[in-house]
Amino acid sequence: MNTSESAHYLLSVLTDMGEQKTNPVLLTLTDPEHIELKHKYYIPPFQTENLCFKGFYHCHTYPDINHAEHGHFHFFIKLNKSENWQHLAALSMNQQGQPEQWLTVNQWVTNSSWVEKKDLDTLVKDLSIFESENLLHEWVIAIIILYSDQLKELIDLRDQQLSLIKTTTETPDIINDRNLYQFSSAQIFLENKLNEYISPSI
Repeated sequence: MNTSESAHYLLSVLTDMGEQKTNPVLLTLTDPEHIELKHKYYIPPFQTENLCFKGFYHCHTYPDINHAEHGHFHFFIKLNKSENWQHLAALSMNQQGQPEQWLTVNQWVTNSSWVEKKDLDTLVKDLSIFESENLLHEWVIAIIILYSDQLKELIDLRDQQLSLIKTTTETPDIINDRNLYQFSSAQIFLENKLNEYISPSI
């Protein structure tokens, strides 16, 4: 599945969600009417040929919060030869259950190391051929592939910011510094993104 195919795939998934009157957030929450702040609502994990994937959704306040946000997903992968989970990115969701922005956070936030840029090609390759009948999994797969180039840029910005902080601060343990929450972010305009690859019906 390439980027164009992922756009069509995502549109199909969103159409199915619309018909079922649901969205990624509703599919994750156990009881949407009663949300517990900071509680982790887990996505069912899955395994591809070369990696394991897991994630969760939660709601809480944090520095520079976008007040349009309802909550955010955290996505993690573990390469099969590794025993350590790595944080890919967080995905902020609005009140309508649709994505607003990608962001990378400091390691103390998730108590895990980061996914490196070089591992994204393995991730995208595996997700491209992974088949699932779980609607939430399908959405995760499509959104990651569709924004894979943006995720690479996001990770580059994260590493650049980390390098900059190292040269301008005397903090010895940056990844555990509670004053440093977010390293990079990128806004999402999903409709525009889909329109790049999907021609409108005549």
